[in-house]
Amino acid sequence: MSKDKVRITSKVTTFTDVSKSLQDIEKILNSLIDTNTSEAEKELLETEGSTGDIQVTQNTDKSYSFEVKTEDGWKTPVIGDSAIKFKDKPASISKQQVKSIDEIEVDDASTGDSQANLTTFDEKANKFILARPDYDSGWVDIDSNPSGGGTLTHNLGVYPRLATAWFAPDADYNSGDPTQLFLLNLDVGMRHQDSWTGVSTLWTKTTMQYWLHTKIYTTYGVYNDPMANGWDKFEDGYMRVFLWK
Repeated sequence: MSKDKVRITSKVTTFTDVSKSLQDIEKILNSLIDTNTSEAEKELLETEGSTGDIQVTQNTDKSYSFEVKTEDGWKTPVIGDSAIKFKDKPASISKQQVKSIDEIEVDDASTGDSQANLTTFDEKANKFILARPDYDSGWVDIDSNPSGGGTLTHNLGVYPRLATAWFAPDADYNSGDPTQLFLLNLDVGMRHQDSWTGVSTLWTKTTMQYWLHTKIYTTYGVYNDPMANGWDKFEDGYMRVFLWK
């Protein structure tokens, strides 16, 4: 549509002048209607439309994309290399439900979605939360007698920036829902032995090798228990590792 200002005859002396002015107004209104109420399923060619025009077009997967006409042709907003698409409004948005991150994770488990991975603010608790881990080992049976350990294969493809591990005692594992847990932040350096908890790790871009020690070297010539207040409950139980890129 032309950006030129519209001028309508203001000095009307005859019926012909009135008719011409009404025809000009009709032409302008029809042009506005065509521009703003075009069918979503109809896509204009690159040569069609004027700078500043907008259109919503239907994609092959029945979703919709929003486009704006520029001097260089039709453009659409993208995130990375993926176009932003309009889809059916989720029921949770329609009902304006506020959900916790735990509730979102439950929904993802049932629907196969990944909304929890994109959520860093828990609206129900009204607080920011740690992003979901890039790797979750699940509960792994561990044994530290003597100096037991093993190797986990992760999917990061890089050295992790952050690593934590939950330990659960064997007697309280309770089919993956233990009531006793011990949380340890793992050192993501190349090799680390924690003189307090008796855990050693060795990292690559795809693996985590670990050792658990019932006795560790704390003072020259002396081996001590890593935790006097009950590490033995966890060293022969289960471990669950979380990694972040």
